[in-house]
Amino acid sequence: MFEILKKRMEESMSISEQDMQRLQDMHQTKKVRKGQILLSEGQVCTVTYYIVKGCLRVYRIDENGEEHVLKFGVENWWINDGESYTTKEPSKSYIQALEDSDLILFEESDFSALLPSAPSLQKFAGEKTARSFIASTERIYEQMSLSVETRYNNFIKKYPDIFNRVPLHMIASYLGVSKKTLSRIRSKA
Repeated sequence: MFEILKKRMEESMSISEQDMQRLQDMHQTKKVRKGQILLSEGQVCTVTYYIVKGCLRVYRIDENGEEHVLKFGVENWWINDGESYTTKEPSKSYIQALEDSDLILFEESDFSALLPSAPSLQKFAGEKTARSFIASTERIYEQMSLSVETRYNNFIKKYPDIFNRVPLHMIASYLGVSKKTLSRIRSKA
């Protein structure tokens, strides 16, 4: 499985052979079943996952028991609870496999210990964090300024792989609307 990640990383940036070998030495693999919870509210997120195969989601449950999808992840994406991972505080979120999935995981403590002596991985981690921040900012802007119809159409265009793989109620949750509202919008399209 690591060869898939290695190829993907080499396509996007230059990483020294030494740094790549050190990364390979610390990786772990995990196969998870559809529905399996990888992180629960109250646990500290100590790993980041690279999705080799499958689909995952990060979500929270509000005081009324309603689920709110914060993000999805599919092949060649990284996923974790960035807030808990960074602050070492208990998570407010869950991470769940929506399909049987093959994952590569890295422990935060191992990865952080490696970074000071691995400049190419420092750059990679920084770029990954920046892309995540940009995507979050864009999502907040869309939620505040665009109509539900526009957000729905943007989601389909940006994430066709996700759209066809997750239930409609989860897409509605991600968009911040009810399933009924999303069904009405879909029927107009």
